[in-house]
Amino acid sequence: MLQNLVVEPERDGEGERTGFFLVSVGEGRRLAELLRVKRKEIKKTEPIRCVIDTANDPAEISLDENVTRENLHPADEFERFRELADNHGWGAEESRPGSASPRMW
Repeated sequence: MLQNLVVEPERDGEGERTGFFLVSVGEGRRLAELLRVKRKEIKKTEPIRCVIDTANDPAEISLDENVTRENLHPADEFERFRELADNHGWGAEESRPGSASPRMW
């Protein structure tokens, strides 16, 4: 795996940690690892490197990761920027130079 999964602790209804983790960034990588298990390339108990991140917004991390590494489908890119705008009040001035497609802003 070239990049680690980014995970956050799962919480129950009272906000207490359950002992499990949710993948917040890297769902495709997680599914690829499950396929490797299915093909018996790795054991089901094989450790998978993860980064626990509770300080950053998963949508922001995912957008940055995908926009800087490879182009998102325009509809997916629009949804990520819209999500950041709706949830954080982001506009064109908050996006880093080169991270937003000209067609988006």
